Amino acid sequence: MDTLTRLKNVPLFASATPETLALVAELVTNDSYAKGSFLCQQGDLGETLYVIDSGEAIIHQQDVRGRQRPLGYLRAGNHFGQDVLLSGSTYHASIRATTDVEALCIRKRDFDLLLQEHPQIRNQLTVNQPRKTRLHAPMASWQDQEEELVLLRKRHWFVFVSALRFPLFTLLILAIIVWFLRWLSVNVSPLVSSLSIGAIPAIMTLWVFADWQNDYYLVTTTRVLHREKAILMSETIDEIPLDKIQGTYITRDLLGKMLGFGTLQLHTASARGSIVLDYLPDPEGVQDVIRDQITYLTLRVQQGERERIRQEILQQTRRTETEDGLPAAPFPYQKQSRRASLNLREADYDSSRLSLADPIWCYLAPCLPCPVDTKHHLAVVGSGGLEK
Repeated sequence: MDTLTRLKNVPLFASATPETLALVAELVTNDSYAKGSFLCQQGDLGETLYVIDSGEAIIHQQDVRGRQRPLGYLRAGNHFGQDVLLSGSTYHASIRATTDVEALCIRKRDFDLLLQEHPQIRNQLTVNQPRKTRLHAPMASWQDQEEELVLLRKRHWFVFVSALRFPLFTLLILAIIVWFLRWLSVNVSPLVSSLSIGAIPAIMTLWVFADWQNDYYLVTTTRVLHREKAILMSETIDEIPLDKIQGTYITRDLLGKMLGFGTLQLHTASARGSIVLDYLPDPEGVQDVIRDQITYLTLRVQQGERERIRQEILQQTRRTETEDGLPAAPFPYQKQSRRASLNLREADYDSSRLSLADPIWCYLAPCLPCPVDTKHHLAVVGSGGLEK
C-alpha cells in the first residue's frame, strides 16, 4: 500500500485534502526495526508518529507495580503516537517489534514546521475540541517562537457573579432615586426612568463580564502565566518558569469545595517567590498539567544534552580520522540516532577504522552490536587502525 493511502487511514489525516496529504508524505521517512528491538519506550519524550507498513509489533505498558502488561498488537496500517506528534508529550506505552518491522515515521519538529508554513492544514486535522483550541491558538506578543500553549483556564464563574454586586448596587440606588423623585411629585417620564435605572447598570455589567473574560491563567511548554487585562487600561502578566517551580500546593475553602474551585500555589526557591492561582476551576487537573510539562521540559533538556554530547563525539571521531590520515567517513550511527534502539549490523561499521587507543572507545563501546575480539586484535598501530 502506498504512503498516501497509509496516511489517509490515520484518523488525524482522515479529513485532509489530497494536496495536504502530499505535503505530509514529504515528511515521511521509512525506518526499519529488527525483531526484538523497540520503536519507542514508555516515559521517553516523544517526537514521532509511527505508521506500521509491514510486520508486527506489540504494545506494552508498565503499571504502578512495575509489571509489563500487553495492551495489543500493531500490524500493517496501524499507527501509534498521534498525541505525541501534536503535543510532544511522553509515550504512554512501549512498542517492541515481534517481527522485522517497516514503519512510516513523521517527526514532530518536521510537522511543526509544516504547520507554520501552511497554517490552513490545522483546519483539516481531526482532533478533539481541547486539542483544536490549542492548534488554533494565536501567537501572543509575549509568546516565544518555540513556545506552545498547553492550557488556558479562566477564573471560576463565581468571580464574575460576585463582581455583579456593584451593578446591582448601582441599580438599587438609581431605583431609589427615581422613586424618591416621584414621591416628590417631580415629573419624570417612564422612558427616562427606565433608561436612568437600566442603562448604567447594564454598561457596568458588560464591563465586569469583559474584565472577567480578560483575566485567565495559561500553561505553556516553558512557563505558567497569569494574564489580566483591564479594558482601556494596562495589561499585567505574572509568570514563573517551569524549571523554577519546586512545589505545588492546593487549598480549598468550604465555598470552593461546593462550587468546584480552589487555589493553586506554585513555590520557588528564588527571589521571585510564589505565584498564586486563585479561583481556579479543577485545580488538581491544572496541577497535573503543570507537573507533566515540568517532566517534558526536563526530558527535552536531557535529550538536548545527549544530542550535544553525541555531536561532540562525532566531531572528535572525524577529527581523529583526519589526523591519522584516514578519509573522513559518515558516522554509521547517525541515521539511526532518532530510533529508540540502535539496530546496527556488523557490516554497518569497519573495525579497521577505529582504534582501541582512542578515548572515544569509552563512549562507543556500549553501542557496538558485537564486542571487539581482543584475541584477533593484538596490536594497536600508530595510524590508529587495528592490526590482526
